[in-house]
Amino acid sequence: MALKVLLEQEKRFFTLLVLLGYLSCKVTCETGDCRQQEFRDRSGNCVPCNQCGPGMELSKECGFGYGEDAQCVTCRLHRFKEDWGFQKCKPCLDCAVVNRFQKANCSATSDAICGDCLPGVQQKGPHQTPDTGILILDFPAFRTMRNKFLLFINYPVCDFLLQQHKTD
Repeated sequence: MALKVLLEQEKRFFTLLVLLGYLSCKVTCETGDCRQQEFRDRSGNCVPCNQCGPGMELSKECGFGYGEDAQCVTCRLHRFKEDWGFQKCKPCLDCAVVNRFQKANCSATSDAICGDCLPGVQQKGPHQTPDTGILILDFPAFRTMRNKFLLFINYPVCDFLLQQHKTD
């Protein structure tokens, strides 16, 4: 009886090994050794993924053997791409986040352009804080969230003016 149970367990283990081997071969055989920006065509050859022009990105991921039917499509709303290449469209800058007027709108091929500081805020200078010049009233959670976002923005930050009130 114990031998029968042992043989049954070995049979299940062997079946599991065969199944895992098949699945790993299926993935490897389908994608083979195609590189980062290559897909496998219907003939089984690794072919370079399409590069898309400004304002365009691939409709789906392409590379390492996948993405045969990926096509260039226009960037989604509020996203842009300036150059030819494999890269995805990037989110447009929201000038209000850095407390600035917007001089030019974002388009599929260019980011928004920000202008002067909004009324009631001023551009922070390097003398005010040693790192990013960011000091927003004193709301730590908001400040932390904003600092992380601003790592990707090339504009000096405009911040709220802190006015001291005279008391009699």
